[in-house]
Amino acid sequence: MPSVGDTPHPITGESIAGVRAKRTRMSPNQKRLLAFLVVLAAALRLWCFIGYGRGDDPLYVVIAKRLLDEGSGFFTPATFAYGVNYRLGLYVPVAMSFALLGVNEFSYVLYPLLASLGSIVLVCLIGTALFDAEVGLIAAVLVAVSPFDVAFASTMVIDLASSFLTALAVYGLVIGARSIGWRGATAYAVAAGALWVAYWVKEPAMFLVPGFLAILIVQVARGVSPRGPVVFCATLGLLAAVCVGFDWALTGAPLNRFLVQMDQSGVATGAVRDTLLTYPRWLLHGSGEGMPIGYLFHLLLPALVYVGVRERRRGAVVLLWLVPLALLLEFMPARLHPLVLSPRYERYLNALLAPAALIVAIALGAAWRRSRLLVAGALIAIALVSLREAREQYRVWMDGTSDARQASRVLWQLPAKPIFSDGWMCDRYRFAGGLDPQRLKGRECSDMLLGWKLTDVVARGDFDKLRWLPPGYVVAGGSRVHYAVMSSVLNLQDEMIPANWRLVREIPNPPMPYRLQPLRIWEIGR
Repeated sequence: MPSVGDTPHPITGESIAGVRAKRTRMSPNQKRLLAFLVVLAAALRLWCFIGYGRGDDPLYVVIAKRLLDEGSGFFTPATFAYGVNYRLGLYVPVAMSFALLGVNEFSYVLYPLLASLGSIVLVCLIGTALFDAEVGLIAAVLVAVSPFDVAFASTMVIDLASSFLTALAVYGLVIGARSIGWRGATAYAVAAGALWVAYWVKEPAMFLVPGFLAILIVQVARGVSPRGPVVFCATLGLLAAVCVGFDWALTGAPLNRFLVQMDQSGVATGAVRDTLLTYPRWLLHGSGEGMPIGYLFHLLLPALVYVGVRERRRGAVVLLWLVPLALLLEFMPARLHPLVLSPRYERYLNALLAPAALIVAIALGAAWRRSRLLVAGALIAIALVSLREAREQYRVWMDGTSDARQASRVLWQLPAKPIFSDGWMCDRYRFAGGLDPQRLKGRECSDMLLGWKLTDVVARGDFDKLRWLPPGYVVAGGSRVHYAVMSSVLNLQDEMIPANWRLVREIPNPPMPYRLQPLRIWEIGR
């Protein structure tokens, strides 16, 4: 007896299985549309190019450059005394980029930029495989114009790389369930490998494991051969054993990473009752950085209802990707006694973008079949509002880092002399020099604020230190990364400038809460 899938379609005469297969493949025109969308998304991200500028950038570039320079010498017990040094899923690609393109702004952020663009392709492929090409393309549009991705894909936001790897793992599960033999097993193994690399980018990737296991259970319950899910679990177990063996061989402690990370991880500040619902508030009402994911999540709740009622079977993979992850981000404790929740960071919300875009795309895909004009208008409106939000976030970050960037360029054009400034400015200056020790000879930058009381304006009791500085340059005032290090900027009152100082350059950007004075470069005479 022929199966239901072999039954001829009442109109075309093709088998129903054949019709379904066509729906879950993209036509040549749809592929060209996806390619155009990726190119457009790349242009938008370059339009908002920031480069080196977020809070952990000095640490990330130094570690990646050290890995490039030292090779196997990087792998010592002392290196892995710090949890952040375990992020080899980040440092290896960045070191490779440095090796190919040199140490510069573009090579540094190439990894997250490509990851952001890759996520657009992956959500399209997942939506197409689970539903149809229209759903996939709508989801791709939503990710392509996400304010956070547009504004920060050109910065070292490691969450973008982790989100890409997560989407790759989900795609592996979807394709593995639809394939047989070695192809299906390979897809499941790739999914486990992508999740493992995501863990080596950032530890909260483990929040995904419960949802992934639930997806595997649902797949087996629906008739998928258990061989593929077993391959996934076995591969993930083997890779976990590699992590344990790595720590054991290198540090003597099989769980060194876990122990180090638990000791260094942050926690949510404030009482639990005040911490709860922070993420929903940010998503629906915005945060200090505006609407980080735009207004996509205003459409998510009705879309969740639609998918849960009308498309829960085909949408199960996406639901089990989104819901457990959202619950763990919101409720996962960092400590039990006393109860303290995991830290809240706006960038963590990027992990929800791809599954949320797919949920919304499923609902809009159903509307597309009734009114293409309505859905097209909605997508255009979302894109316009999202790009406005992206540009606003970009302006704030660029303004917070532009002074140090311009000062670094000026300093590298001046005759070689020692430089005195704050730590973040010194780090920015060294990066502009390609982190090259040979180029820095005679141009060393010293952090003047080490050991000083950090105040908005240098205290009069510290003024005498300025008089005894040797010949060189002093960089004072200006903005730094706007949310973190304003208290570490050397701001000088005009009447405190020593007589042997000569103003070389002033960068006259407007005053802000994170820029109390214009950035000025002074040359110290003898």
